[in-house]
Amino acid sequence: MLRVLIVKWMKDRRSYLNVDRAFDTLLSSITLKPSSEMIPAIHSYARVLAEKVIAPAARPLLDTSHMDGFALRSADTMHSSKSNPLSLKIKGAIKLEDFPEERISQGEVFGILTGAHLPPGADAVAPKEKVYKADGRIEVSEPLRDGENVIRAGSDFAQRAVVFEEGHIVRAQDIGILAALGIPKVRVYDRPRVAIINVGSELVESPENIQPGKTVSSHGFMISRIVSKSGGDPQYLGIAPDEEDKIGMAMQKGLRESDLVCTIGGSSMGEADLVEQSINKLGDPGVIVHGLQLQPGRVGGFGVIDGKPIFILPGLILSTVNCFAFLAYPLIRRLMNKDPRPYSWRMKARLAHRPELSSFHDFRRIVWVELKSGPNEIVATPISGDSSKLNVMAKANGYIVIPEQQDPPKDDLLVDVHFLPGVSEPEAFLF
Repeated sequence: MLRVLIVKWMKDRRSYLNVDRAFDTLLSSITLKPSSEMIPAIHSYARVLAEKVIAPAARPLLDTSHMDGFALRSADTMHSSKSNPLSLKIKGAIKLEDFPEERISQGEVFGILTGAHLPPGADAVAPKEKVYKADGRIEVSEPLRDGENVIRAGSDFAQRAVVFEEGHIVRAQDIGILAALGIPKVRVYDRPRVAIINVGSELVESPENIQPGKTVSSHGFMISRIVSKSGGDPQYLGIAPDEEDKIGMAMQKGLRESDLVCTIGGSSMGEADLVEQSINKLGDPGVIVHGLQLQPGRVGGFGVIDGKPIFILPGLILSTVNCFAFLAYPLIRRLMNKDPRPYSWRMKARLAHRPELSSFHDFRRIVWVELKSGPNEIVATPISGDSSKLNVMAKANGYIVIPEQQDPPKDDLLVDVHFLPGVSEPEAFLF
C-alpha cells in the first residue's frame, strides 16, 4: 500500500524523494533475490562466496619437517651435548612425495627435506647444519624438544575447520589456498546481469564517427566498467535513438536477458520524457520514482516491470555516476548478499577547503574530491564543476556526502571519503 501511495504522489506532484526512502521503495517493489552457482575454484577470483568453505582434511595431514635435516625421536637426544655428542644411525631418506609408513626406532634417524612428512615415532628434526655426518651416522651435540622444527598435523587447518566464511570475496591468495586444500569447486553468488542502454539520437559509438551535432556514448562504457568492478556482469546494449518504440525494444531485451536495466540519458522532469513514457508502456507499475533529493542527480529514478528494475540515470556525467552509486550499485551489492550501501569502502581524509555550494540545501549533496598523500595523512580537495564537467571525474578519487539540511564542512576537518569500484583506485593517491 505504501508503494502505491508513493507512486501516485510522485506522478501527481512531480516532486523529489529522499534517496534512502527511494531505495527502500525499490526493494519493496522488486522480486529479485540473491542466487548462487557452483563454479571451479580456480575461476572464483573476485566472486562472493555463497556458503562457508570447509577444510576437507587437516593441513598438513601429518607432522611435517620445517627444514632440511634429520627426523628423530627427541627423547634420544635428552643427554646429548658438545662434550658428549650422540651418535645416531641414518636409517633412510624421506622425499617430499613420500608417505612414510616405517616406524623410527630408538637410535635411528631419517634424512628429511623441508615439507616432507615425518615417519611414525619421530617428533623432532635436527637441522643438517647443526649435525656432523659421517659413515652413515650423524652426531647430535644438543638436546631437541618435542616438536622442534616440526609443523604439526592440522596446525594450518584442522579437518572441518572453516577456511572462509559466507560473503568472503575471493582474492588471489585464496585461489591458491583452495587448490592446496584440494577443494575443486565453491558456491558463489551469481554476478547480477546489468543491461546498459544509452538513450539519444545524438549519440555515436566510436570517436571516429563524430560529426557536428553528434556525441560519443561515453557514459555507457564507463558504467559498464563500474558494473564489472562492482561484481556485476555488464550487458552493453548500445544506443537507443529518441524514439519510444526503439527505447522500449531495448528495455524489453534488457529485461529478458538481465536482472536489472540502466538507461542513461533521455530523461528529465518535463512532460516530454521518452524514457519514462517507454517504461510506462511496458506494463505496471511502471515508473515509481522519478526525482531524487540528490544533487547532482535529482532527475534520476527507476521503474519496475515484472519485478525487475529499470534505472533512469541522467545523461550528465556527475548525475549519471551519483544515481548509479545510490540506486543501482547498492542493489548489485544486495544481489550478492552484501550490505546495500552506496560505496565499497571509506576512509578519513583532511578536507583541504570548504566545498563551494550555495543551493539545494534540502538535498543530499555529493562532492567529488581529489585525494593526495600528505606528510601524515590523506588530503581531500573538493573539485568544482557542474554536473556536465568531465574534468571533475577525471580528477576524482572519491566523494563526500553532505546530508540534507546541513551546511558544507569547514576547512581542515576530517571527513569520510567514500569509494566506488572502478572510479576510486587507491594506488592513485596512497603512493
